[in-house]
Amino acid sequence: MKLLIVDDEKLTREGIRDSIARLSLPFDSILLADDGVHGLETAVSEQPDIVLTDVRMPRMTGVEMAEAILEKNPDTAIIFMSAYSDKEYLKAAIKLKAVRYVEKPLSLSELDDALAEALLNCQVRSHTRSAVMIQEKEQKGHLAHLLSLPGSEAAALELSSQLELTIGPATSFFTIIVDSMTRSPSFRRPRWMRRGRIS
Repeated sequence: MKLLIVDDEKLTREGIRDSIARLSLPFDSILLADDGVHGLETAVSEQPDIVLTDVRMPRMTGVEMAEAILEKNPDTAIIFMSAYSDKEYLKAAIKLKAVRYVEKPLSLSELDDALAEALLNCQVRSHTRSAVMIQEKEQKGHLAHLLSLPGSEAAALELSSQLELTIGPATSFFTIIVDSMTRSPSFRRPRWMRRGRIS
């Protein structure tokens, strides 16, 4: 898991990084950026799972940066932080479905809770994506089977439509059938097969 901290105050972002490093959170790396422009560049190149960002920064606000990040990677979890009780920023955080909005000076326990919630969201999204990929793989396998059966064109076309695959008269395909055999426990290799030598 990667975390990106974006804040225009050097002492603040480094202090947050050092505080998070002492928490028992499963981050492989903690990245730093000094404003929204550099934060966006880092997010595009490093693909962090979570972005913890100040909202008021020069050149590009945290909200503007978060919008641009979410356009490129909608699964990124966003946590906003601000020293100001600004309703407009709070509205923006809600609109962007930010995980949390924490106030500065940050409470370490509140930050810990926010990051733990963001990590949980990331894990749920990851499991959901995996389940979708497995289901899609199974459906494609079923489609390949249907395409090899005479008289199953209607079912194949319906399934291909669900999978958003275009199949028409000009579509060609090939099928590979693999037959695997599990060796029985009583099977014993001939001497010439052992250790890769012929004797």
